[in-house]
Amino acid sequence: LLLLGCSATMTSSSTSSSSVAVAAAIASFLEREAACIESQDNKASLQVALDCLRQVYSFSTQQVKGSAKLEDVVPIHEESEEEVAQRMQEAEEWKLKGNTFFREKNYKEAYDAYTEAIRLVQDPIFYGNRAAVCISLKLYEQAVEDADLAAELNPSYAKAFIRKGQAYFQMGDKVEALAAYKKALEIEPENATFAAKVEELQEEVGVDDAESTPQANPNQFDFGGMLGGLLGNQGGGVDFQSLLSNPAVMNMAQSFMSNPGMQNMFQNMGQQQATDENDSDTTGPTVEEAQ
Repeated sequence: LLLLGCSATMTSSSTSSSSVAVAAAIASFLEREAACIESQDNKASLQVALDCLRQVYSFSTQQVKGSAKLEDVVPIHEESEEEVAQRMQEAEEWKLKGNTFFREKNYKEAYDAYTEAIRLVQDPIFYGNRAAVCISLKLYEQAVEDADLAAELNPSYAKAFIRKGQAYFQMGDKVEALAAYKKALEIEPENATFAAKVEELQEEVGVDDAESTPQANPNQFDFGGMLGGLLGNQGGGVDFQSLLSNPAVMNMAQSFMSNPGMQNMFQNMGQQQATDENDSDTTGPTVEEAQ
């Protein structure tokens, strides 16, 4: 309807009375639609269409109110059950073609096939499949859009959130990727694959958080850490935690420990109590192959 209204601006300014009547009927229909919908964006789009029609056809408010219903002026074709079935069958055939193209890694052809399927039927699986193609084409933002459309059509379609998570992960946004994978796991809590991906992403995000934590100055000797490590449970009743929290004591200790010889002595003592730790290798999530 928006395109219909805006395209009218390209027509001749001379319009017949019958054209004005049809335009007024369309305007009346748009006003009724605008009163029923909740989306402010859609309301604004309808208002643009109305403004375009008024600019070209110059109908009055009274003409709009007195116009016939659009359904009476322009007969609306209602699909028969056979026509609906035929349209859905054609959409399914386009989806199968897209699947074949995808398996053959002909991603552009797969994208076009899924787009044809979507043109015929607004199906969440079609959007999910096209999102997978977009990921393969590195069109990550569009993949997120298609995944959102799939989830809007079917909020219980877990794979829509998997596609969204894959796209965000490829864009480097692991926080959003984790949120998407968690949503998929909420929908299918028994899915071991989803659970594994959530766990992997949580580890990945945790690694990043640790890396972003400010590190201590390597040139500043940690007297508090050394003294606490050496004497932690051998202080003979002395409260070393309180002692180490005293700024005056710590300033004096840091000055004392600025002597390189004292640093070496304490470091050698500390090495006697050091233990080796094996760091486990944390790997990022393996992005699921689109199917």
